[in-house]
Amino acid sequence: VQLVNNAESALGNVVGAVKDAAARIADIASENELQAAGMSQVSESLVAMDAMTKANLELVNKTNGALHLTQRQVGELHEAVGMFRASRDVSPSAAPRSQPQSSALRKHAL
Repeated sequence: VQLVNNAESALGNVVGAVKDAAARIADIASENELQAAGMSQVSESLVAMDAMTKANLELVNKTNGALHLTQRQVGELHEAVGMFRASRDVSPSAAPRSQPQSSALRKHAL
């Protein structure tokens, strides 16, 4: 009878340990699911960040192209304004006086 009681007690301890192990395994599985969901969100965020980075790069390239075009146009405008300044710097005494200029022509020259 003593051996049966000892065996029953040992089996009870084994069953308790198995239940405890099963509960811990269930907890681990649950945490793994949460971790997988979190990793999925991180992955989605990285994909979105990559798309935004590519879009930003495209905008930077377009802006850079527009900047170079604007710089070229500024240079051309500077040259054009330089021609007007050069013609404005000519003294009135150097202009031929045989034909008087109308006020409209003088305004255009300035």
